[in-house]
Amino acid sequence: MDTVSNPPSTSFLIAFLWFIISFAPHHSISTCSAADTMFAGQSLTANKTLVSKERKFELGFFTPELKLIENGQLVLMIMRTKIPIWSTDSTPSRTMNDSSVRAVLRDDGNLVILSSTNGSVLWESFHHPTHVHLPGARLGYNGLTKKAMKLTSWRNSEDPSDGIYSIELGPDKSFSLIWNGSQKFYNSGVWNGRFFSNNPEMQVGYGLSSFGITSYENGSYDFIYFVSNKILPFGNFLDISGQSKASMWSSETRDWMVIWSKPLLRCQVYGVCGAFGVCSENNTGPSVCQCLSGFEQRYPKDWDLLDYSGGCARSSSIQCDNEDSFSKMPNMRLTKISPSANALAVDNAKKCELACLQNCSCKQLSGDEGNDLYIRLARSGSQGQSGSSTKASNRWTIVGVVLSGTAILLVITFIFLYKWWRRRFSRTPKQEEAYAFLTAFSYIASRSSTSKLKNSA
Repeated sequence: MDTVSNPPSTSFLIAFLWFIISFAPHHSISTCSAADTMFAGQSLTANKTLVSKERKFELGFFTPELKLIENGQLVLMIMRTKIPIWSTDSTPSRTMNDSSVRAVLRDDGNLVILSSTNGSVLWESFHHPTHVHLPGARLGYNGLTKKAMKLTSWRNSEDPSDGIYSIELGPDKSFSLIWNGSQKFYNSGVWNGRFFSNNPEMQVGYGLSSFGITSYENGSYDFIYFVSNKILPFGNFLDISGQSKASMWSSETRDWMVIWSKPLLRCQVYGVCGAFGVCSENNTGPSVCQCLSGFEQRYPKDWDLLDYSGGCARSSSIQCDNEDSFSKMPNMRLTKISPSANALAVDNAKKCELACLQNCSCKQLSGDEGNDLYIRLARSGSQGQSGSSTKASNRWTIVGVVLSGTAILLVITFIFLYKWWRRRFSRTPKQEEAYAFLTAFSYIASRSSTSKLKNSA
């Protein structure tokens, strides 16, 4: 069944915040929020949660209110106005009273709406996946509608509404990672009966007990997997980075431990740093993104939340004249060459620059090898970025030369003074004898003169 969402960007994930409950004795859940079941007419607000029977999963909210109404639907609504913003399509074929329906959070993480009359499932969250594929849940492709179930990443680290990355099972029985609903940038490879050809890590023994694809006569099929350790939670997450990460919960670190990720490197994800952003695995910290010289973060607050999709904006607008310049970015390549890009047959890079300067829509240049990228900058921007760094470099060079010259001059002066001092105060043996004789003679002469002065007196 399909879900109804208004606005479209609001997904069930806003309501379904599942996470691991600690098994440590010091962790406790209040009595009013420890139940795994809610009945028709009951609501879950910000201070209440559902907890699965074995305390593996907890269902809670950011700010909305979730209510199970009498006709069997779960409705997510704004608490103050009670305006519905999401609901399940789980209305049964007959009218139901208050006690005939209930919602249960199971230990496999599946939230189900059950009929109390016969126990049939009216709706389940496993059929409406968000950003995680849990063991026992099926991700399938419908051969009749030609549509596939898909995982969708969070918008950022704090906003669970739909992000720009998704993963889905295609008609060729392979998973594809997709950017913005259109650009495929990674494929798992086809299913060979044991694993996906581009994902040999996915084998029994890596936390998995069994997995496979089930085919049906109408051309539909689905993928399902199970884990060997049912105590430690396991999940395949579509991260906000655009990577699909198979992760197991670590009770020691109290965090998710990534077993494998696809693509392996974050910089292999399409559009991860947005327009005019540079991705480098050598960057320190959680971010692999930075802006090109002459550009700045378009939405700094989003960058703080690990959402770099907004990319970078020019610090200074280009003037669309011959006063613009180009900044060389070595060892850099474009993620994708636009089909509308113009290929110029020119003899050298200078002619290519001149041709680009005459076209205001030309923003960057790239050679045939694709190893170097030239970004068009306004003169003020180039001076303010690469120009300022060049000036700073020249300034430090001058300072270094002056300091080095001063040091050399001081050394020469010291050597000169030292030699002068040695010549002034150092004597050879003959000079010592002469000096002693002159001292003695001076002493005798001085006594003689003093005696004569006394006799005269």
